[in-house]
Amino acid sequence: MSLSCIHCGKRFIFFDQNFCPDCLSPQDPERLDVNPRYYETCEIMYRKAGKGPGPKSILKFYALATGRGTYIAGESSGFVSLYDEPIQNDEQIDTLHSFVGDLYGVGWQDLPRGKYWYSRRFRRRLEKD
Repeated sequence: MSLSCIHCGKRFIFFDQNFCPDCLSPQDPERLDVNPRYYETCEIMYRKAGKGPGPKSILKFYALATGRGTYIAGESSGFVSLYDEPIQNDEQIDTLHSFVGDLYGVGWQDLPRGKYWYSRRFRRRLEKD
């Protein structure tokens, strides 16, 4: 594997990247025929879904997808958080893993992770018109 993208030429930070962080094209020579414009992508984010007990909040993870427009590709069950953002505790990690399993079940494939511990990124092939 090279130190730059075989499609767009962007330089990599890590030598063993499977996908270009810029154009998302695969770097495996056996998969060169896969064109990134035929894929949609999504990233897991979170939102406040309500007020929890006492000072706590109810949060949910959701997958914001882009491809043919922007839409919500799915949403997790709610979980309680003392803060208005996710923290890495057992309940939230289990909720995230369950949600990721749901995304795998409808054809989403892993991409390099995003900035935060919960920021998982995915792609899936767009269906033909």
